[in-house]
Parts: sequence; structure tokens; C-alpha cells
Amino acid sequence: MMVCCPDIQPWLIFSNRYYIRRLSADGRFYDILTQTLHNVVALDYDLKEQQLYFIDARQRKLLRMNMNGTGMEAVVWQGLRTPEGLSVDWIGRHLYYLRYLYIGYITLIKIIT
Repeated sequence: MMVCCPDIQPWLIFSNRYYIRRLSADGRFYDILTQTLHNVVALDYDLKEQQLYFIDARQRKLLRMNMNGTGMEAVVWQGLRTPEGLSVDWIGRHLYYLRYLYIGYITLIKIIT
């Protein structure tokens, strides 16, 4: 049996490096969440806090913002070299990111809620 929540709108969230955009699953809505970026290489979504996490490799920052495009802030702003991947563990409340320079090196950050 599949349980559906009619009040939750599914979105495809993606980046072209300079913008973060979202597209509704039915294709009716398409907008830009933010366009002040330089080289977004990874992004993921925290369901519990309704926040989008992403890495801007040129700025060497791991950032987050609300889904309406407000409240952008840096989570990691130092030592982020050659970032490649990002994953939000929204159940365990952890954030993982991968650095390419160190093969097999994954950094863990506890999300404080």
C-alpha cells in the first residue's frame, strides 16, 4: 500500500553552476531559487528543516538556504578544497561532503536542530 501526502509538492531541484532552479513534477512551475553563485557542484535537500544545502566550488563554501531563496548562509567557509559531492542524512541529522583531492575522504558534519 502506498501512502500519499496531497499537500506535498514534488520538485526537481538542479543547478547549471550559476543558478539553482526548481521545476515542479508536472512541469507547470519553473523558477530560479538563487542566481548569485559561481560554480555549484553538488546539492541536496534537508526535508526536516526545509533547507537546501549546496557547494559552490569557486567560492570554496558549503552553503544552505531556505527553499524560497532566503536565508543563505555558509556552513563551511574554510578548508573546502576540491569539493565534489554532498549528501544530507535527514534522519540521522548528518551532512556528508566528499573532497576529490583526498580519494576516499568523506567529511561528516552534525546538523544542529
